[in-house]
Amino acid sequence: MVGQNEPPSQHQQSVRTVVAHMMTPGVIQVPGDVSFVSIMPDPVFRLRQPILAHFHYPEEKPVRCIVRWVEGVAKGQNSRRQTILNAAFVKGETIGAAKR
Repeated sequence: MVGQNEPPSQHQQSVRTVVAHMMTPGVIQVPGDVSFVSIMPDPVFRLRQPILAHFHYPEEKPVRCIVRWVEGVAKGQNSRRQTILNAAFVKGETIGAAKR
């Protein structure tokens, strides 16, 4: 997760670039040719049209879980505990029926 004051990672920037390019009018029709759903909200996607479908959840919880997991691994613990996020689906405008 990228905080508001942190620059995006190389991977995040690459994903943003690809999605922005594919959502450019005339390249690929979204959702006509392809559907997009993001597993996490990204402020950059709010600036795009059509609005990207995504899941929204409190960013603090997965960060805390990852930190706990890393600390446990550093202590030699083998944690396989599953954490469930209470996520809400934001429909957006990027999901469509498959072409026949």
